[in-house]
Amino acid sequence: MKIKIVEDKGQNPNKINASVQNIGQISLTTDSGKLPVYKLPVYYVIVGCGTAAMVNHTTLRQTEWGKKQIDDLPLMHIGFKDPWTQYFEHGMGQPPYLLGMPGYHQRPVQMTDVFTHNPGCSSKKFAACTQNEWDLLWKKYHTEDPETSKFHYKEGWVAVIQKKDGPMSAKVKEVIEKLKKNEDIDLTEAKINEKLEEPFPSDAPHYRLVVLVPESEEECRLEFVYAKKIDICTGAGRSAVRFDEKKFDNENAVKIGKTRLCVPPRLWSEKTKKRRVINGPEALMTATTWNKTDRVCVFGSGGIGLNMVERGEGEKCHIDWMARTLAASFNLPRNDTVLRHRTKHFNTVKKEELEDYLKEKISNAKDLGKVVSWLLKEIQTEGGESKRRKFENREELKKQILSMSESLRRHESLDGSVGGSEGYGSDYQLVADLVDAQDLLDPARNLSTLGRRMEPGESGVREGAFSAPTNENFVLTPSDEKWRFGKGCELDIAKIEDDKVTVKIKPSTRGEEAGIPEIRDYFEKNTAHTNEGAFILSDDYHYKWINIAQPNENAGGIYDRVCVTTGLVQDEPGEPTLTAAHFEFAALTVDGRTVGLQSDGGNIRILGAAAQVHPKRIFVLDAKQTNDPTSVYFNSLPLSAVPPGFIFTGINIAFANNYFSGYITANQNVNTMTIDELKKWILEEHWGSKETDGTDELLAEKVASAVVKHRRFKDGYENAAAIKKALQTEPSLTNAGEWEAIADILETNYSPARDFID
Repeated sequence: MKIKIVEDKGQNPNKINASVQNIGQISLTTDSGKLPVYKLPVYYVIVGCGTAAMVNHTTLRQTEWGKKQIDDLPLMHIGFKDPWTQYFEHGMGQPPYLLGMPGYHQRPVQMTDVFTHNPGCSSKKFAACTQNEWDLLWKKYHTEDPETSKFHYKEGWVAVIQKKDGPMSAKVKEVIEKLKKNEDIDLTEAKINEKLEEPFPSDAPHYRLVVLVPESEEECRLEFVYAKKIDICTGAGRSAVRFDEKKFDNENAVKIGKTRLCVPPRLWSEKTKKRRVINGPEALMTATTWNKTDRVCVFGSGGIGLNMVERGEGEKCHIDWMARTLAASFNLPRNDTVLRHRTKHFNTVKKEELEDYLKEKISNAKDLGKVVSWLLKEIQTEGGESKRRKFENREELKKQILSMSESLRRHESLDGSVGGSEGYGSDYQLVADLVDAQDLLDPARNLSTLGRRMEPGESGVREGAFSAPTNENFVLTPSDEKWRFGKGCELDIAKIEDDKVTVKIKPSTRGEEAGIPEIRDYFEKNTAHTNEGAFILSDDYHYKWINIAQPNENAGGIYDRVCVTTGLVQDEPGEPTLTAAHFEFAALTVDGRTVGLQSDGGNIRILGAAAQVHPKRIFVLDAKQTNDPTSVYFNSLPLSAVPPGFIFTGINIAFANNYFSGYITANQNVNTMTIDELKKWILEEHWGSKETDGTDELLAEKVASAVVKHRRFKDGYENAAAIKKALQTEPSLTNAGEWEAIADILETNYSPARDFID
């Protein structure tokens, strides 16, 4: 990539030519008339243009604290367009009622902004809220005259932040080396080291941002931006696929399959849009071309891997999704909607089908065949299989199984032998497990429901509807005929050819996932991999999609594209760990909770997801950390508030900007309030000026504790009715009339945004 240096414009005797920022112009009146005098522009810089950056900007503009923080400086955003406006529309992991951001004038609407078949908020509708906030701020603070405008935007990528009055840090040099090695950006010809070592202008503030401004996919220019204060809101990190070159057949493979961070999607060439190897976030961009005839290998678990499956569905592609384990991808109930409900009509289920089903449901069965034979024998008449008793509904079936199991518990085993006085307790337990398991064996469903999508929370991969995956061995059956889901494998090597990618896998050797790889298709067929490391096609799948070649012993799987979604990394160019590596950061705390990081007395801050994943974040979001206020608070939020998600990001940035200071402007959203905040709010709003006693305070504390307790596993509350429903069975609340009246005054979203302060 070619780098151009932008030289200064105009003459300024007080300014050294090293500055490459375009200089603004003002007029001064002297005895000899008006003369042009050039002044160095100095900004409050927000690095980033996404949700975190906009929550930061708008909450700063709506408070007196924020006005003081900005210090009458013109504010500049440096970055590229919010990526959420450029993603293929998909369902997010959180429902709309949890994604209203503090300070936003527009918020997702539960009734209209869910995404098709799952309860997650539409990514398009969510992005529209951020875009709306940008537009409002731009209209309020931007003018065409750069001298008077209070809102500036520079489309560019921040490589490093320099500090005045000191030698160039070794960390800065490290960034320059990584740009050359990892990004194929050679700054040697631009004499970047000489430029970075030039002293700051005499009138410059403490900080200088080195910005690469793109002009094409192969060319950009280097500019300096001078800042008095800087907030870094750059997100959770970069895709790890960029640097894992050992997984590909040559050292240039990753460079072929990636884009440079200083080039936005609008400048991608057609070749880039169609590249064969790509990371998840870029594959989700609408700029990336997907064809309905494509066969795509998605490698890596997690939410982004699942997004690749969903985009494949929208584009009508064939998808093979594989990883060491895919169970971790189903940490949120809404993700179950890519799975197929394994409904079998109980009145017609075959013995082998029932036995296969029970393998998942009865983990301690020593002889499943015995269980199945007993069950089918008991529910059929003397006419045999063809005269099997028919059940009208689930409850009738359950009643029959329970009545039969009573004799089993008393004296008879599954094989009919007579037991002792204590009966066959273990066999009885198997049948009791069957009663719990038969919810999917629903006789009320007909065969036409075979293959329907699961409802959110229906998979059983989690211990409860809203808890982390606990069943690694749960059989994940895809809900689309073009999909296959594989586990127990790792990417061995991908060979990139002109129009195809040959992918070879190998068995995973890590912990619980070690074993024999297998893949499962829509037709409920599991297949293993060949000696050459490709998953073979089941007969049903091959018959349905005859155009897809069966892999043989001499080749891996052949695909049109490979999407690698193996996590995010922070210790790379563009991330604050390197961009600002030479600054010492400490925790930015509010009420003992870490809401961000700060350096130089708060002049440089890291906010949002960038702070949550930073190595110096101070805290660890672990449920076992009961003495850490940040962990305690995070683990009280609705389960959808995954780190580093928008729910946690939004509330932390708002607190960092003192947005919720004072009674009138306090946080009133029960989905993010602490117990103490909620208790105080209840006492003041419910009892008002009336004198309260210990009984009232105890009730307020009980209600506050119950609301926070249940919001975790109810995934928050959409409205007051949802709060009441959740608290109906709460044993600590006995006076229903009193606490229901309290529930009526509780708010399930942030208060309306305030006016911007001039």
